[in-house]
Amino acid sequence: MNRVPLLLQQNPNLRSLNLEFSEIESLDSLVEYLTEFTELEELNLFGNRLTTLPADLSKLQKLKRLDINNNLFSSIDIILESLQTLPSLLDLQYALSSPEDEDKVLAALPALRKLNSKEIIQDNRHEITPVEFKANIEYTSEDLTLKQEELEKNAIIYDDLRSLWREIEPRGDKKLAEYFDTNIKSILQELSEINKQSLASHLLHCYTLKAKYSFYNICQDKAMQYIGRNSKKLESIFQEIHDSYSALFEEAISMIFALDKKYIGIVNSLKDQLEKSNKQTAEVLETAERLEKECEKHVQEKASLRTRFHQDRDEFVERIKDLSEENRRYLDMVVKNSKTFAESAMSYKKYSLPQQVKNLNLRQMHEIIEEIYESKTKLNKKCITEKTPRETMEKHMYSYLNQKYGLKTVVVEWAAGIIAGIKKYAEHDNDVLVFAKILKNEVEEEFRFIQKRLKDTILENIKKIVAIKKPALNNLQIEDKIQNKLRGFLKKSQCREILCNLYGENDFKNLYATVCSALNPRDKIKFIEFEQLVLGYQQKIREKDLAEYVDRFKSVDHDNDGVINLQQFKELVVLVQTGVNYTDAIRGMTSFTLSDCIGVMGKDLIKKVLR
Repeated sequence: MNRVPLLLQQNPNLRSLNLEFSEIESLDSLVEYLTEFTELEELNLFGNRLTTLPADLSKLQKLKRLDINNNLFSSIDIILESLQTLPSLLDLQYALSSPEDEDKVLAALPALRKLNSKEIIQDNRHEITPVEFKANIEYTSEDLTLKQEELEKNAIIYDDLRSLWREIEPRGDKKLAEYFDTNIKSILQELSEINKQSLASHLLHCYTLKAKYSFYNICQDKAMQYIGRNSKKLESIFQEIHDSYSALFEEAISMIFALDKKYIGIVNSLKDQLEKSNKQTAEVLETAERLEKECEKHVQEKASLRTRFHQDRDEFVERIKDLSEENRRYLDMVVKNSKTFAESAMSYKKYSLPQQVKNLNLRQMHEIIEEIYESKTKLNKKCITEKTPRETMEKHMYSYLNQKYGLKTVVVEWAAGIIAGIKKYAEHDNDVLVFAKILKNEVEEEFRFIQKRLKDTILENIKKIVAIKKPALNNLQIEDKIQNKLRGFLKKSQCREILCNLYGENDFKNLYATVCSALNPRDKIKFIEFEQLVLGYQQKIREKDLAEYVDRFKSVDHDNDGVINLQQFKELVVLVQTGVNYTDAIRGMTSFTLSDCIGVMGKDLIKKVLR
């Protein structure tokens, strides 16, 4: 059979091979070629002269359809074992002489799906399968909400039913649509009200399952009505089956709620027992502690008695010695005793530990700065309420550290660590730099709120970019995209869009040029770098606007403590020349920080800068 090797050479990936009426008497010589067709799924050997098949056909791994009709097989028994070696055989064409032969084939080839072009009826096995139990189930927000895909799937099924109904009752399509929408809204509203309740996650999950079940019941009802148009008897049968399934489902859900109530009672009982046990344990520990103290007291008393005993014994021994000596003195009359005593002195050397400097990382710097800010904000509110003077950020930093740690050495250690952290991180982190500028009275302390609003505005622009690019995403997916963007890169176009929304034409051009110079070869920049550039630019603008005013402030601050008195404030007003009377604005104030002065004169300073 020369055609097979030729076909193999021409098309080794052949899926269907037709060898009917090829006068083949044996497949033994062809099997090695057939196995080379690795994708072969169909083999037609109709009308040949085969009397048997090779014993092993297992190498034809993907062969699904085999036609061996009109050959010279004496019986099915001769080829049945060979057919059993085909691992993927689903369709067999072979004329059988009796129902008994058909039974043999079906018994020997249980995976067969077609026999002589007829579908084989599968007798599915029904049994109680083991339920997989998962311990420590944790439900996510997705488990407790209805997914859009599920609603769409249900809507597709219902649309298919509507198309069937339109064929027999076209005018009822509008009512079908209204029926679906009304029921869906009702179920979603009910589920929304349930989700507002304070329920355990597994109970909320049960309500979510009930909602999904109700969705499919909408389709089930209309499907049953459609079946009833053709056969009331069939509708009745399906309705009875459906009612049974519904009853089982409701029983399972009810059992979950009943078990929840039962186990809540058990848990509460166990809590009471635990509380009782803890109370008993506390009493036992208290008793043990008391006994331990009594034992310790007795031990101390015993030690005291032992010490006293030894002292008395030594005293008596000494007296005995003295008496013996005295007797000897009287007897001998020549012995004179003298004793000398020497005292030893100890000298103590005072020493001091070398001062340690806290080595703070950037996260720790942010945390301590934020703590100082929060404490200063509370103090400012208190000063306003009690009408007392505010203190500078630098002074408050030491006050806060002293209040938090108490020990002077620890306070100095932390302060030195903060100063070292400023030197280390200010060049690369704007939050640290702004804190340093506030400490040095180069910007007002409220400027940090301007930077905070700028950060928030940048974030809002990022959210808009993500929402416009991916309008189909839900809130959780959008939030995930935003976080990825904050951890990743911004495109050049995205930088341009954000800066356009933040600044006017001149500032935009200057800052955009700076950002473009920092782009990588792919015209992208890390978000954190972009944010630092924007914050730095804003900080430099503020410093520039306040530079002259800060110099004037420092010129009247003779003791350089960052606080001026009322007379010095009046001198500052004369130097700044805003032309405004601030008598009412400073009524009751006796001292002023830089932030106080900018707070009083801020708007007038801006007008002067603009002029």
